[in-house]
Amino acid sequence: MAKIRLMPDALANQIAAGEIVERPASVVKELVENSIDAGASSIFVLIEKSGKDRIRVSDDGIGMSPEDARLALERHATSKLYSADDLSNISSLGFRGEALPSIASVSHFTLQTREASSNAGYEVEIVGGKLVREGELGVPPGTIIDVRQLFVNVPARRKFLRADVTEASHIAAQISNLAVCYPDVHFRLEHGKRKLLDAPSVPSRRERIYQMEKSWVESAVVLDDHVGSLALQAWLAPPAESRGTSKHLHVYVNGRPVKDRILTHAVMEAYRQASSKSGTPRVYLFLELPPDKVDVNVHPAKSEVRFVDQQLVHKAVFSAVKNTLHGDGRAPEITISKSRLSPPPFVREPTPALSGITGMSGTDMAEALLSQKPAPVEPTPTFTEFADTPPIPIGQFRESYILAADDDDVWLIDQHAAHERLLYEDLVDRGDSGEQQLLLTAMPLELTPSERVTMEEELSQLLAFGYDIEPFGGDGYVIRAVPAALSGLDTLRLVRAALGERERDCRSSSVIEAQSRIAARLACHAAIKVNFPLTMEKMQYIVRTLWKARQPTVCPHGRPTTLRIGLEQIERNFGRI
Repeated sequence: MAKIRLMPDALANQIAAGEIVERPASVVKELVENSIDAGASSIFVLIEKSGKDRIRVSDDGIGMSPEDARLALERHATSKLYSADDLSNISSLGFRGEALPSIASVSHFTLQTREASSNAGYEVEIVGGKLVREGELGVPPGTIIDVRQLFVNVPARRKFLRADVTEASHIAAQISNLAVCYPDVHFRLEHGKRKLLDAPSVPSRRERIYQMEKSWVESAVVLDDHVGSLALQAWLAPPAESRGTSKHLHVYVNGRPVKDRILTHAVMEAYRQASSKSGTPRVYLFLELPPDKVDVNVHPAKSEVRFVDQQLVHKAVFSAVKNTLHGDGRAPEITISKSRLSPPPFVREPTPALSGITGMSGTDMAEALLSQKPAPVEPTPTFTEFADTPPIPIGQFRESYILAADDDDVWLIDQHAAHERLLYEDLVDRGDSGEQQLLLTAMPLELTPSERVTMEEELSQLLAFGYDIEPFGGDGYVIRAVPAALSGLDTLRLVRAALGERERDCRSSSVIEAQSRIAARLACHAAIKVNFPLTMEKMQYIVRTLWKARQPTVCPHGRPTTLRIGLEQIERNFGRI
């Protein structure tokens, strides 16, 4: 008897769903792309419980006949491809014919559709891959797809879904990305009765991007260039406004949002050469090239592409972005200024010589010690091993580590981790009282749709720490006060960074755990960074205060703050014992 057999269609669809339907946002992406391909001018997305319970996508596109409605739910049924040659000339978003049957195989799925020329519409209802009902009904022209109880028949997949705020944020990001590509389409997203996004059609990409992110687009550097058959258009935030999350670097190829390491590297390298400021820049980059020069059939989710000439594309993007940022391209020059809320720079002071070692600075001493072949390093000291008297700072190593010494030990102190620990404990201590610093002028906070989802979830926790933030102007917020521990810092950057971290945090938690994580995120983004020169007074403050902390040995995320090199270990390395 043969051991190999053909899989039933229902099983094959569920396997395909594993590649295509990763989470509710995957369903939204596939359905909205179908609506765009159908020529819709208005697309309305409704979700319930972050898409876990319901996803409803309605459009005013061309609709389908009853025959096409039934056939669209069969695997590999498509109106986009007729021969293998068509694969090299794909201009539509969808083409594989896998999305609808895959989604229908793992949900309670209803499709309602009507062509404008028909007097009646048609409905098909499928539960867990099995047809339960079909027939005529009265609906307006266009298509409505209602997906309920996603992963109803594969509970193991449902367990892997993340917290509601994370899933809703991914959905908002997907729709925002598609909305930027198609400014002539009206996109609307609602979560239950809450409006998350309402982007009426506009005549240009720039106006659409402005709808998504008002805060920086007006000051963006505009790139518009051609390299052979490659057309480049981009909105580039000034390097001084770089921020530290990759989700703010948007890349589109032939009207398709993609994740591509080659393009991301080209943009990041151009920014690196334009400015020493670290962090991921805010960028919207659009590439248009002949379909036969790019392969979009790399992944079932169609989120990755492969270029025929990767080197050419990388060089073109890198050069265009670099020249534009330097003011050598076709874009107008802009003045890049530091935020008025940025902390004042620390001035480097001469490093005092080590006692007993003539002519050797603290930095030289650290390099000499670390260049030796080390004996086994002692474990990071526990809290009880910290002496009552802190060591004395004597210099800074590579503008990242404070070098200090006491009678018996040399200490290397991670300036970022140590400062992060101090800010965290200050926030937690003051959080109970909500101690505030009022701002002289209320500060408007413009958020992306995905950030607004997170803000709604996190607002009560931010208020508890001393922020005074309230809704303002429909989609925005206004900040009137900040926690006293964070006064004088870049308030907008801190709040956005904290929201961005929360979007990637999948854990549900108690109120106390949530407050602790928010404090850790705020402290991390507010703390002094590495590669940053410190004055002797600042180093003395960090060391002195760290030795008084409740948990001085680790930062809030668990990384060590200090490394101790004992006298015995030093003498052993020098062959004295």
